[in-house]
Amino acid sequence: MGEEPISSKLYSKVLGPYVNDRGRQIVVVRDGEKWRTISYPKYKLEEHLGRRLDPDQETVDHIDSNFNNNDINNLEIVPRAEHSRQDVVRVRLIELRCDGCGSKIFRSPRLLRLKSKLGKTGIFCSRRCSGRYGRQLALGLIQPLPIQPYTESEYYKQKYEEDEKPLLSTPTEEILLTVD
Repeated sequence: MGEEPISSKLYSKVLGPYVNDRGRQIVVVRDGEKWRTISYPKYKLEEHLGRRLDPDQETVDHIDSNFNNNDINNLEIVPRAEHSRQDVVRVRLIELRCDGCGSKIFRSPRLLRLKSKLGKTGIFCSRRCSGRYGRQLALGLIQPLPIQPYTESEYYKQKYEEDEKPLLSTPTEEILLTVD
């Protein structure tokens, strides 16, 4: 890659592109009196547009998700909030049935692993269903349910999902979510 400075409309001096330790291309630019490192795709798009991107509002995304394809036709400006929402790695919720009433519920694999580790039994949609189970068990009307099996997490990014599963932001919402 280059040791020679690249001519630029926006920066007084540009060195690179170089490949960083994560395998991404970067350039080193002189911005006034300071040197700083920016991503090569961001640099290319800024040069193409003839303006700098607002670092608080805009970011660059690869349309085909191939970070080595820095062709200008493969780069797009995306609002930073939208890009963060799409690119965050999420845990896929597991669809289950309540052992008390049979309603459909969604739980995180982490919660199920914790229940397994603690030797807890049953999957319940509410405290009411859990209480009914506990009362029937105490009276000897039913046999104990099996201990929760260990469950692996499945990760995904929302921008690659065709049909989105419910996404929950807090553990409280997760515990309270029920779908009939």
